[in-house]
Amino acid sequence: MLHAIDRFSFFQGVLHLRGWVHGGERVRGLELLLPGGRRHPIRSFGLPSPDVAAVHGEDAGRARFDEKLTVAASISDVIAATLRVAFTGGGTVELTELGRPVHDPVHALYDRFHALVRERPAGRLLEVGSRARSGIIRRDIAPAGWDYSGLDVLAGPNVDVVGDAHRVSSLYPASHFDAVMSFSVLEHLMMPWKFVLELNRVLKPGAIGVFTTHQCWPLHDQPWDFWRFSDQAWTGLLNAATGFEIVDARLGEPAFVVAEKCHPATAFAETAAASLSSGVLFRKIGETALEWPVELGDLTRTHYPPDTD
Repeated sequence: MLHAIDRFSFFQGVLHLRGWVHGGERVRGLELLLPGGRRHPIRSFGLPSPDVAAVHGEDAGRARFDEKLTVAASISDVIAATLRVAFTGGGTVELTELGRPVHDPVHALYDRFHALVRERPAGRLLEVGSRARSGIIRRDIAPAGWDYSGLDVLAGPNVDVVGDAHRVSSLYPASHFDAVMSFSVLEHLMMPWKFVLELNRVLKPGAIGVFTTHQCWPLHDQPWDFWRFSDQAWTGLLNAATGFEIVDARLGEPAFVVAEKCHPATAFAETAAASLSSGVLFRKIGETALEWPVELGDLTRTHYPPDTD
């Protein structure tokens, strides 16, 4: 069965569910199933879906829906919800992971990086911010024969070297790594420009890298939450002067910004959307002579919070 969930958002008890299903036979009904046996019928289905019709050409079995449900449930229950599709012939199908990103541009950058690493001869891969604080370990991205090193400011699972990313050239030899990756870290670096200069020194010429971070995200891990990045911001960090070129930069995970108090300056329309993630795929093209002789301790006496799991 073909389907698409175009919107699955939950805010202040209201779940907005929009998408289409195409099952090869006519849809008799749709309902949202929540843990504990709670059921919410979807009453808005039944309109033809033009984007599916353009591909398949037949009307039978096609249904589009756009429903706002008042749901008394926790966010964990909403995430675990399934959509049951019932057909006139008596069969049913349950769709899971309704909020899972599909064809997300930033996720695609990660996949491209992984593919490029696999194409290369055995080398060394650095992950900056490798601590498995949520149980996520990406060590297996390094293909067979590659050496992986996980760097983090705090000791913990999947950390090989403990240190400050702003001083990465004091932690590893020059021209040591063939690839680098970092996920949801750059927003926590007070001086990301210094980190990029330091990183240049430990990467080999031609080394590839991928960063993902946020364009829009709630404040977290305070007081060490410093920056947000658009897809255009990456040029300020990764450029010929810092010794890099950008292969691709993208925004992903579409979102909406809602003000606590709506007034003329904050009356954002849903068409004025934001993105939760920002990512860049890049390559080292040369050395850099730039310096930023400022130490983290010169700017702050705080430390990255250890209890953030």
